[in-house]
Amino acid sequence: MCGQNKCWDCSGDEGIDLESLTPEAKSKKLYEASMARIMFVLPEDAGVSLLDQKMSTLGPKRSFVVSVNDQSKDYKYEVKVDVVRGGKKYFRKLKINDLRAGMILIVAVEAPPVPEGEPAEITLSYEFIQKGGKPVEDKMPDDGKAIDEAAHTDMTVSEPGLMIQ
Repeated sequence: MCGQNKCWDCSGDEGIDLESLTPEAKSKKLYEASMARIMFVLPEDAGVSLLDQKMSTLGPKRSFVVSVNDQSKDYKYEVKVDVVRGGKKYFRKLKINDLRAGMILIVAVEAPPVPEGEPAEITLSYEFIQKGGKPVEDKMPDDGKAIDEAAHTDMTVSEPGLMIQ
């Protein structure tokens, strides 16, 4: 009610620009901050370690922002996922060989229940939402002319899943 509490219309808040929520805009902000994002979709009871450091975040969807020291370089990065199945702990590692500033990566983990005495199966697959690197509008061709963004291909790349058995 106006006069007592500020409502959305008279709060003076400009609001959220929907363009700032696109994967490209998020990637650009990550790039500018020398960061990358790794998101996980996994069983709630799975554990995640990044560079041998156990993460304490829980839930079926988890997101981590990781630092990169130099925006112009690619880094090697290791992810470890572990689960307890049949009373025993099992794990799989995923090596990312080209982590870079601005990258947004989703890692999907499947670890179904197994009968007692059977070994667990953990399947990891990944998809690049944004490959990262210098944002498109910041890149200049050798001739110094601006890139025609309509003619430029979309940077969102879908990689085939990495299946580890």
